Parts: sequence; structure tokens; C-alpha cells
Amino acid sequence: MDRHRPHRCRSGRGRDLLITHLCQHTGAQADRPASIGVLESEGIAVSSSNRPRVVVQEWISLDGYASGPTDEMDIMSAISEDTDQRSQTYNAEFLSTAAAVLLGSRTYRKFVEYWPSAEEPIADQVNQLPKLVASTTLQSAPWGEHTPATVITDVYAHVRQFRREGEGTLVVWGSLALTHSLMNTGLVDELDLFVAPIWLGEGTPLLPAGRVRVEQLSSDNWDELTHLTYRVENHDAFDA
Repeated sequence: MDRHRPHRCRSGRGRDLLITHLCQHTGAQADRPASIGVLESEGIAVSSSNRPRVVVQEWISLDGYASGPTDEMDIMSAISEDTDQRSQTYNAEFLSTAAAVLLGSRTYRKFVEYWPSAEEPIADQVNQLPKLVASTTLQSAPWGEHTPATVITDVYAHVRQFRREGEGTLVVWGSLALTHSLMNTGLVDELDLFVAPIWLGEGTPLLPAGRVRVEQLSSDNWDELTHLTYRVENHDAFDA
């Protein structure tokens, strides 16, 4: 099952490495699979906007936990293989507008053990996308035989610049500590959530403590799974 397994321009001289890295990638988007029309005809809503946005995509329990008390895969025990395949169909299109995937260092270490040799339907997309690793300790971030990930030490500055100057979607996968930090600094534009029919009772919550106002963009039922997307409304006050 996919849980992101092992759980998903212009660049002038002197521009930040992130913007340069992302803009080099935008020309490859035309070859991405699946059409928005086909997905929407199946009741799968996909945003086609190319505006820069930071999207946290995560699987969560009914009570808002992104991982259980012992294992983040606790959530996936409630998901059938058919529903998992449907989520991958959605992600094939979702990733077609992605400029890069942003990971924390711990999530990077998990992902690099799995994705470079994975046989999942979206593995090629994941492996070809630029990957950014937020870390102040890593010197490099290889990705098997594929292009290495880029280590960024000032994630907040990079994300702010992407939101001003980038194109497409910067996807945040896993990396709950990073997600909490980005939410607390007002740097998340949207939440893309797969809600599994399980109540964990304890674990690591998706979002940090506090109140955040959101606007629901879509709601779809995929058999036992509910797919929800939200726009984060009150982040601008934090985005200095």
C-alpha cells in the first residue's frame, strides 16, 4: 500500500538554488500521465492551478493522527488494496503539477531506502521529481541511481522564495516535525488529506496545537476512504 511509501520560471544569476532547481524541472511536466478530465469523471478532484503553493499531503486517522503510537503504517491497516490503487491514480495526476517534494531528514532516510528501486505505479514520477531535504546536518542526499536530492539548510527562506517566484506545487510528505514548523510559520497553502476509517486514540497529530482557519476545497468518498482538500486561510499574518 502507498503511504508515500514506506508510507507521496525564471532563474537569473544569484537566484536561490531552490528556484533554479525547480525551474529546470518545469519543462518536463508535459509528459506526466493521466488527464484531469478522466480523473474528474471518476469523481476524483484535482487542482490544475500552476500558481506556486505549498501542499501538505498526508494519510490521517479519523482523530487527526498521522502516525500511530507504534508505527505510522497503523493507519494503512484500514485501507483496502483497491482504495490504495485509487489513491495512486489520484497521485499520478497530483504529482504532474509538482515542482518538487520537500522532506525532513528522517523521512528522507526512510524514503531513500524504498523509492529508488520501488515498483509502485508512481515510482518513476517520485524518482524523477526534484527532491529537497531540510537538514542542517546532512552534507548530501543521494537517491539511488537517480538525481540526488538537494539539501537545504534554511527551509523557511527557501519556501518563502518558492511561494513568491516558483511555479506548481511544492509537496510536503511525511516529515511531521517539518509540517508543524511550516504551519506555525504560515508557510502551508493547502492540506491534501486521505482520511482512513480508523480511530487511533494516540500518536503523532498531523497539525500542531493551535487554531487554524481553513476553507474546504473538495470532499470525495472512495469506498472506505475520505479524500479532503483544504486551503489554509489565516497563514498570511505569519508570512513575514
